[in-house]
Amino acid sequence: MRTCGVAVVWWMVMLGQSDAQELTRERAVAMATAELMRVVGMAEASIAVVDATAAQWRDSSLGCPQRGMAYEPVITPGYRVTLRAGNGRHSVHVGAGRAVLCGTPLRGDARDGKLARPSPTAGLKLAEQARTDAAARLGIPPERIAINFFRPTTWPDAQLGCPAPAGEAAPQPQPVRGFLIELSAAGTTYEYHADQTRVVRCEPRGRR
Repeated sequence: MRTCGVAVVWWMVMLGQSDAQELTRERAVAMATAELMRVVGMAEASIAVVDATAAQWRDSSLGCPQRGMAYEPVITPGYRVTLRAGNGRHSVHVGAGRAVLCGTPLRGDARDGKLARPSPTAGLKLAEQARTDAAARLGIPPERIAINFFRPTTWPDAQLGCPAPAGEAAPQPQPVRGFLIELSAAGTTYEYHADQTRVVRCEPRGRR
């Protein structure tokens, strides 16, 4: 039985090494950039690569486990990519054909320190505001809407990653700390963007 267990672990490692050879650094950076654009709503031209290093994750969470989720205990090779967007830095983990924005934005340059760090308590209150708004739009009780997550992020300007209303000029780039909020009801997800006091339901730039 011990020999069999060692053989299984060896096979998992070899499979991981094969996958790592297929995932190049350039591909990992491209996947990480696309994920940050999707989540934050920033244009590709506003994102810069800080670092990209090879890594091996202990399971399929890619080193970014979420509460309540189960993950396969398989060695997963990939890359840890650090990207700069505005004055904030973001860590994106890549592997197994996907990219995950991991944790809260990292500290950026000295100017980034002037931005107040969002607190989990503020995030929960904003998520509840988003749920109240969604309930009113859908005509259902708030209790029937689940809060999937509220993730700290840095928006590029006061539009919070949303397109400017028709006829209005886009605001000047000025990073705003806030949250990306995802709700779900009856199998449909709803995305809200927030700063530290208000929530907005919108389609991120570049998404239709």
